Amino acid sequence: MSTLRDSILAVLAGSRGMELPLVAACGDAAAGEPGRWTARDHLAHIAHYRDYGAAVLDAVRTGGPVPADAEADLDQRNARILAENRKLTAIDAKERARASYDRLVRAAERCSDDDLMRPPSPGSNAPVWWMVSGCGWGHVGQHLVHWHLDRDDWAAAEQAARRVHEIEMASFEDGRHRAAATYNLGCFYATTGRSEQALELVREALAQGPELRDVARDDPDLSSIRHLIPKES
Repeated sequence: MSTLRDSILAVLAGSRGMELPLVAACGDAAAGEPGRWTARDHLAHIAHYRDYGAAVLDAVRTGGPVPADAEADLDQRNARILAENRKLTAIDAKERARASYDRLVRAAERCSDDDLMRPPSPGSNAPVWWMVSGCGWGHVGQHLVHWHLDRDDWAAAEQAARRVHEIEMASFEDGRHRAAATYNLGCFYATTGRSEQALELVREALAQGPELRDVARDDPDLSSIRHLIPKES
């Protein structure tokens, strides 16, 4: 019988190739426009959060302190990470991406299902394995979406967003997690002007995970369709 740990390791193995477009495009040239990320930037950022996810898994498994990032504000944290990573060469960024993947896999391998079901912190209401999903394949998918949209390749961006959703729905039965995956896909369509598809997915997500209403209420990704989302009965 397949365990949660088995499922996570299988998905990690199957999703390893997701970032190959970024690896292939990774070079030492600077971004052509202010504010735009290079493939090197994306890879290094993905590696940072995979390393962080592995460290959190190890801490939860051993009962040690969970590592904390320097800034509580996500935008500030990501700006710092971007500035630090821009000192890397393309070779370094690709190596960090490879090593961080291996580190996350090893951390997951050491966990039991009980470990994976523990919350990463006392105030968390989600199991730590959700973090593996987020920094493993979900985060890669988000960065691929941004990478492709920056290059006006909407079809490739949609493919990346849908692949993450398909992985989650095919591999995990947790209702809250599946609702979050559907919600995220709805957000992709909302931010790319596909309001009809977005609304259908967000409605489905809110029906399966009513707790997402608190997120949807202020989520800027849903600004274009928020007035169409049914109110809670």
